[in-house]
Amino acid sequence: MIRRGELNDFQRITEIRKSIFHKDWKEKDYEDVLADDKAIVLVNVVDGEVAGFGIMYVAADEAELPAIGTHFSYKKRGVGYELLQSLMNEAHNRGANRFFLEVRKSNVPAKKLYEKAGFVNVGMRKNFYHYPDEDACVMTKTLG
Repeated sequence: MIRRGELNDFQRITEIRKSIFHKDWKEKDYEDVLADDKAIVLVNVVDGEVAGFGIMYVAADEAELPAIGTHFSYKKRGVGYELLQSLMNEAHNRGANRFFLEVRKSNVPAKKLYEKAGFVNVGMRKNFYHYPDEDACVMTKTLG
């Protein structure tokens, strides 16, 4: 079940985030995202627990996906794909025509997920990621 992220989801989202991005997240930062009218936080709840999350920003006619992740115990079960589809629908409903994201060059499973959803690689950002340092593939999709 996809629903809006809430403050009480912070611990679980942080656990997922840390396992993927290898960095902590302060509760105040999450509160700021929830309070931002350009931000959308969605979670995918499976068997009563948050299995994945996605954070998106929509401004004017563009959407950006700075973070999406699935708990390791829910990988390969469609959790991330459902989240991505819901985020794209929400972006379109808010007037976005294009959707952008960055993904680690080495993250083949994520790139396959995005390609399955219709994203195409449009460029690279050198040394975009840290811990370890790595380039990002910039991907985009036209919505609608």
